[in-house]
Amino acid sequence: MSGNFHNDNKFSDDCIASDCLKKSLIKSGLFGKNIKYDDKSGTKLDTDNNIDGYLNGVPVQMHMQRPENIKGSIDYYCAFIKYKRNKTGAETELTKIINNKRNKKPYPKYIIWAIIDSDNFILHKIQIIDVKKMLRNLKNNKKEYIKENDLDEVDGKFYKNSKYYKTFYNPEDGTEPLFLKTDEPVHEDTPFIPFEFDD
Repeated sequence: MSGNFHNDNKFSDDCIASDCLKKSLIKSGLFGKNIKYDDKSGTKLDTDNNIDGYLNGVPVQMHMQRPENIKGSIDYYCAFIKYKRNKTGAETELTKIINNKRNKKPYPKYIIWAIIDSDNFILHKIQIIDVKKMLRNLKNNKKEYIKENDLDEVDGKFYKNSKYYKTFYNPEDGTEPLFLKTDEPVHEDTPFIPFEFDD
């Protein structure tokens, strides 16, 4: 899986203008037919609440990846959320969302993840994750993992390499995205699939 997440941050914010992405967002039925995006990147809503913007008034977090950073089949790729910042120890997306929900503060309703070539207007794959369902799934997965492994609490393997989740260490910025491989997207689309990207 690609570790080039740092370079994709601004790219994520810019992709909303792509018609290929808008078509799939409309197809999802989650945001209505006329997509209007209120960009909040760089604001406190972005840094404190993980809200990149509002799609027709719905708070969302955008995670876009470039196809040139994809290795192998896109079947191996799925939506993610930042789990750790190893170099700084700073609070990450997952922790912020959990705390903001608990404290009744704003947080994204959906995580929108996609592999997109915005220059050539090609959407390879998209998943939209309902954040409330994601947090509920996390809670249930923790319970199952503890019971299966006769533990008092989850250990590092639960996040890093279990049947529930997987992480990838990005040496560029020390972050670890948490791949949501057991979360069922509320919308998934693969409108354009080449035979493979790079070997």
